[in-house]
Amino acid sequence: MVDVRDNSDAMLLVANHPRAKGEVYNIKSYDLTQREYFTFYADACGGCYPKRSVPVWLAYLFAWFKELTTPKGKEVLVSRNRIRRFTNTRLLDTTKIETELGFTPEHTDAKTVISEAVRWLIDNGYLPLTS
Repeated sequence: MVDVRDNSDAMLLVANHPRAKGEVYNIKSYDLTQREYFTFYADACGGCYPKRSVPVWLAYLFAWFKELTTPKGKEVLVSRNRIRRFTNTRLLDTTKIETELGFTPEHTDAKTVISEAVRWLIDNGYLPLTS
């Protein structure tokens, strides 16, 4: 996960650093699990936690069925690829940008970053909360 402010800082650094020309860099602000992400998001929204969960195998089975039954040309909202994405751990190695360009993210507390982002979305009318 990357905070938009860290993302902007990294992009400006790469755009203006002579060593970065033609290079590709991974950036991140912090690592967290999908469960942590959804928990922090629910906390920021006032505790709107999921009421139940299903085993991964059942989610795969449901996704396979949706892929088979969704009409051609329509988007499959629940796919096996999406299930795989949400259940696999992906950690980025940011050593290259740290050592070559000296980039260090500033916004590394996931709970605070997510809370600030949700607050901004609410304040600007992008995430209306209902009682």
